[in-house]
This record gives sequence, C-alpha cells and structure tokens, in this order.
Amino acid sequence: MSSFLSSFPKKFLNAVFVLVLLAAVLVSCDSNIADDTNDEGTLPEGLIATWSSIWGDGYRIGKTDFQYTSDYGDAYAGTIEFVSNYSNNSGVIIIKYSTPPANLIYGTEQPFYNGNDYTAVYYRNLTNAEVDLARAINLIDFSSVDTATLNEAKSKFTRGKMGDYVGAWGSYNR
Repeated sequence: MSSFLSSFPKKFLNAVFVLVLLAAVLVSCDSNIADDTNDEGTLPEGLIATWSSIWGDGYRIGKTDFQYTSDYGDAYAGTIEFVSNYSNNSGVIIIKYSTPPANLIYGTEQPFYNGNDYTAVYYRNLTNAEVDLARAINLIDFSSVDTATLNEAKSKFTRGKMGDYVGAWGSYNR
C-alpha cells in the first residue's frame, strides 16, 4: 500500500498531463477544420481598384470582374465567383476565367494554364494604399492548380491550405 501512495502523485500528474495534451490536440484539430472551410463573404470595397507593382504587373479588381496584366504573357481575366474574408484585410477571391493565361512556365515547355475554369488569388495586408496579392500555384514546379468547378475551388483554396499554394506575395499599390 505504501508503494501505491508514494507513486500516486506521479501517476496523477502523468494522467493530468495526458489529458491536457489530448485537449490541446482536439482544440488544434477544431481550428484546422475551421481554416479548411471558406465562409462566403463580400469583396471589400477597399480592394476594388487598379493595383500595380514595381515590376510592371498589376490587377484591376472590380465588383464582379477581375483582370491581371503582365508583360510576361501570363495575363488573365475573369469574373469573381466567390470571396471568403479571413479578416478585415485578408482573404481569397475565386475567379472563373473568361481569358485564361496563355504563356508557358518560365524555362519550360509546360503550359501554365491546365484547362480548368477556376483560379484563386489570395490577398492580405489590405490598406487604403496597398495590398499583397498572390495567385494560387503549384509550389514545386510553378504550374497551375486551377480547378474544374467552383465547389472544388471553394474546398481547395482555403485559409488552412494557403501555404500549399502561396510561396511569395506581390506588393501592389493603388
């Protein structure tokens, strides 16, 4: 009996530790589930503008239309089909192409456009004067990750999966 009492505090502390660890895992899983969904939002008024970078590329974002311009042959345009706001200055815009990009991936013979209709552009750090924008791409070979349907795009281009498709952000000014 005395050995049980002497080991009781250790066993109790170990059990508490395991319960706390389990609770932390469950809470983190819960937040990942929330990050892997896109709640429908509205396009922030401050994002509706013409944006340009120091590299000569730019975006023209209207209430329903979206256009990316570039001197490198990867310009595209489309209609805004879905917006999810992650905060008051970040989120994702899902676009259905009306004009897909026509170029090849730099240094390859592989086309950037994969024939699917929907692409995504993430935004963050939106202010009245600037925003960071990034098109979702395959981070291994820089190829297209566009989807065939809007529902597929909504489940693919989430906050929780942003790091799977964004390796660098472009800084754009009004």
